[in-house]
Amino acid sequence: IEQNKFLMPVWQGSYWLDKPPLIPLIYGVITKFVIFAKPEITTRLFSLFISIIILSFVYAFYNQVFKNRWLSTLTVAITAFTPLFLQRAQTVNLDIFILLGWLGYLLFFNNFFVSLFFLFIAVMGKSLIGFYPIALVFIYYLYRFFKKEIKQNKLEKVIKKIILQFFVLSLWFVVMFVIFGKAFFWQHIIESHFRRVTSSIEFHFGQRTFYITLALEQMGYFFYFAVIGGIIFLINFLKNKTSSEKFFTIFYLLPWFFFLNLTKTKIFWYFYPAIPQFAILSTVWI
Repeated sequence: IEQNKFLMPVWQGSYWLDKPPLIPLIYGVITKFVIFAKPEITTRLFSLFISIIILSFVYAFYNQVFKNRWLSTLTVAITAFTPLFLQRAQTVNLDIFILLGWLGYLLFFNNFFVSLFFLFIAVMGKSLIGFYPIALVFIYYLYRFFKKEIKQNKLEKVIKKIILQFFVLSLWFVVMFVIFGKAFFWQHIIESHFRRVTSSIEFHFGQRTFYITLALEQMGYFFYFAVIGGIIFLINFLKNKTSSEKFFTIFYLLPWFFFLNLTKTKIFWYFYPAIPQFAILSTVWI
């Protein structure tokens, strides 16, 4: 910051426009102002701290469905001991913040500013992907409206809320485009988003079932339990034995996993936000 006079990361003398600057800035502040230990330790301790918060969110998030401390704790344990979760908890990375933002947004959805804060973390951590929660919330409330579970005024209130939150966070993209112009659009939107979906710049080859195979490797036998649990819960929902609210909460992270399987990118840490999804489904059948 002192050298560049601008809150943007720099790579090889040029502004790094691939991702928003929030997370590099946070890690940079930690390395600069936390002086009781080496940066290699303080940054990893911070990642561990965020991971612990995520586990507490996983517990609170799914305990809304179970109302059972034992099953919620089991879900947390399965999540925590997944190899990828443990690896991300000990390294400097962006992935932990996207899951923190996604869970925090829904947990505190009724509070406009707190939910906006967590959406801010998600968007400023992973850019457009961070808007995932408001897309799911919009579909969920639209479904409830057509099923006559909520009235029109409730739907309008929710839509106005998420539109306002979207508008506030979209201002960053507008400012960046004004400052950097086509360079930002090309590097941030096309290269960092569109091409990673249509033809991954990291791996151009890989099995179509890459993420399914990865889920098997990461979750072990819990993957099969998750499939069973998902089928059972889906059948109960179709038979009107469970509410749409519980269905939405249980399958909140599943669309992300489906999306990964539709893309051509083959990056193992993209599976990280889906870990709690398989953990919860593996306990549902109990």
